[in-house]
Amino acid sequence: MSRFGRAFPRPRPERPARLPRLDFSPTQVRIRACAPRIACGSGYALTARTSEEETSRERTFASYNRDSPIRREPDPRAAELLSARHARLRRTEPALPAACEAPAAAQAALSTLWAKPLTTGAAAFDSGQLVAYLIGGLRLEPVWGRSAWVRSPGLALAEGVDPAVIADLYAEVGERWVRDGVFFHFALMPVAEAEVVQAWFALSFGIEQVHAFADLRNLAAPPPPPPGLTIRRAGAQDADILAGFSDLIWRELVKAPVWGITLPEAVAELHSGYAELASDPTATVWLAEMDGRAVGIQGYWEHDEPDPVLVPEKAVTVSVVATLPEERRKGIQSALTRHGLAQARAAGYDYCEPDWRSANRGVARSLPRLGFRPVAYRLVRRVDARIAWARGSSSTSAG
Repeated sequence: MSRFGRAFPRPRPERPARLPRLDFSPTQVRIRACAPRIACGSGYALTARTSEEETSRERTFASYNRDSPIRREPDPRAAELLSARHARLRRTEPALPAACEAPAAAQAALSTLWAKPLTTGAAAFDSGQLVAYLIGGLRLEPVWGRSAWVRSPGLALAEGVDPAVIADLYAEVGERWVRDGVFFHFALMPVAEAEVVQAWFALSFGIEQVHAFADLRNLAAPPPPPPGLTIRRAGAQDADILAGFSDLIWRELVKAPVWGITLPEAVAELHSGYAELASDPTATVWLAEMDGRAVGIQGYWEHDEPDPVLVPEKAVTVSVVATLPEERRKGIQSALTRHGLAQARAAGYDYCEPDWRSANRGVARSLPRLGFRPVAYRLVRRVDARIAWARGSSSTSAG
């Protein structure tokens, strides 16, 4: 069984989504409700209210076309929320990158997030003070189709604010997503915010992907590999060997209990992607050989676009991990992992950060034994698409 859960050979820079233009006509609705007041639109920065509105303790919703002339950079108050949230996270998980504790870095992270196409947001105010925000973006890709993603900088609550407010924020942006035919909703949330994760669970989200890391700074020397096993770095001459491993991971992930799809048209791309790793100067691929025959592989490289909240500084990721079926359960992947981590440490990395499908039994059992700890969950909710028409209307159409 392939031991790690990444289905594709190499992370690539995220490409802008190319969804059809969504027509968000300006609308406003007022509903008498208790604070905090929720504002929703193409950005939380667009919904400043008068003091009279604040005093009335009304909840106000607003929607804007993405090209609205009043659209602007994220409100600096949101950056303050994000930097304060990150400081709290680092008290629990000091390995997280320190940069986002600075409001300027938090503002840069939010500006990058906000600049992505088809991004929307909602914010909660209490007595005129911004106390929470949620930002999500739409994507269109072969595997997930029309999907909405809340990245790790895309949510922050002021200290002491009840995480139940997430339900109000999600209701605002989620209604717009569903209205526009977007039924796959994702949220990347830190494990350290247990109450926040629980709030997403209460909204029918579940764990699909686990992000973790191992601290390499006090790494013990690796034990000798199993007898007869040698490990070497792959080179350009090994392109065909790497390509031969390209189908092992996805063939395992399409099985129970993961049932992770691999589109038939992606198989050829996976094959060529693995082959290209052999001559990629930014990747290090280790080959395990038994009697001169390649029996396992592991690949290491830096993230092209590391998450500013979750990926530690001086971190390398591990992926494209596979062992020939007939050679499994012989300690080959454990030997490759210990060797790869030791080499990463020697190259100056402090952390190794992989991710995997939570239902991948092999990796979920093996990585914790090798020193990896979950740092974040990718949560998912798949809304029943029939909600587009099944809303209880008694009217029917006759043939």
